[in-house]
Amino acid sequence: MSKFSEYIQNEPVSKGGLIGGIIGALVSGKSYSADDSLLKKAGKTGFFAAIGFIIGNFLEKLISRRKNSSSI
Repeated sequence: MSKFSEYIQNEPVSKGGLIGGIIGALVSGKSYSADDSLLKKAGKTGFFAAIGFIIGNFLEKLISRRKNSSSI
């Protein structure tokens, strides 16, 4: 089994990351221009979705860390 498969099985899915990725993919439509090729549009969508996932995952961890430290 690969390390990636082991990582996926051991780590829970980040809800904040998924929400951020979906929002990023939707926002990417605003960055398209009329002369963009299909490949360029797909690249922009993937880039915005990845950035959205990273930001959403970061915010989810930050909020959960603050919530856990304040309840102690």
